[in-house]
Amino acid sequence: MNDALFVYGSLREGARHPMYEVLREHGTLAGPARVRGRLYVVDWYPGLVLDDAAGWVVGELWTSIASAAWPVLDFYEGCSAEDPAPHEYVRRSAQVDVAGVWKQAWVYDYARNVGALTMVDSGDWLERSSTKNPEG
Repeated sequence: MNDALFVYGSLREGARHPMYEVLREHGTLAGPARVRGRLYVVDWYPGLVLDDAAGWVVGELWTSIASAAWPVLDFYEGCSAEDPAPHEYVRRSAQVDVAGVWKQAWVYDYARNVGALTMVDSGDWLERSSTKNPEG
C-alpha cells in the first residue's frame, strides 16, 4: 500500500496553511521532490495536471502517512466519498523524482477544465506570487 504523498501547493511546508499540520502530525517529510505536469492558478490555490511530457512541478514528498490522515486529506482536496461528483481533484498514483530517485506517491491531480486558468510557468507555487490563503 502506498503511504506517500507529493504536495505542491497549500499543503507544502512554506504555504503556512493549517492543513499542513495534518501532514506534520501523521507523516514524515522526506524532502524536496518534483513530478512531471502543468501547474495552474485555480484560485488562492493551485491545480496540478499530471503529464509525463510536460515540465517539472516542484513540491515535497511526505512518507509514512497514517491511514487515518487520508480521509481528512481527501476531504480537504474535495475528493472524498462525501463530496459531490465531479470532484475537483482525483488522488492518483504517480512517479515522483526525489533527488534523482523515482518514488511512487499519491498526487492530487486537478480534474477540471484548465482552459481559462493561468499556468504557473516556474512549476513552483510558493515561488510564483504573493497570492495569500485567506484562511491562514
